Amino acid sequence: MRALMAGMTMKEAIAHFTRHDVVAAPVNTISQAARDPHPWERRAMVEVPDFLAGSIAVSGDFWHFGRTPAIVGSTPKVGEHNEEVLGDLLGYSKDEIADLYAKEVIGNWDHYDTVPG
Repeated sequence: MRALMAGMTMKEAIAHFTRHDVVAAPVNTISQAARDPHPWERRAMVEVPDFLAGSIAVSGDFWHFGRTPAIVGSTPKVGEHNEEVLGDLLGYSKDEIADLYAKEVIGNWDHYDTVPG
C-alpha cells in the first residue's frame, strides 16, 4: 500500500481507489477542514461571536431536525450563568449566592487578560 501510494497526491489516491470501487476520502488537518467549503455549506462548521477573539469557528448543527433546530452559540464567560443556575434553577437566595462568592466557592473572575494573542 505504501509503495502504491508513495507517488500519488491525495486526489490521485482517492481517484484510484474510487475507480476500483474502494471507498476513500481525505483525512484533513484542522486547517484543511476549516478551509473546506462543504462543512460550512452544511452548517457543520459555523462562525459565532466570541467575547475574546471577536469571532471563532465552532462545530455547528450536524443533525438537521425540522421541528427542533439546533442553536449554536458563543462560549459563556467564566461564571456568566452563576446567578441564573443557582438562583432561578436551584432556588438559592441572593444572600446564599453572595456567601458562595465571598467564600470563593463560585466565582466570575478570569484570566482572559493573560491569554496570548
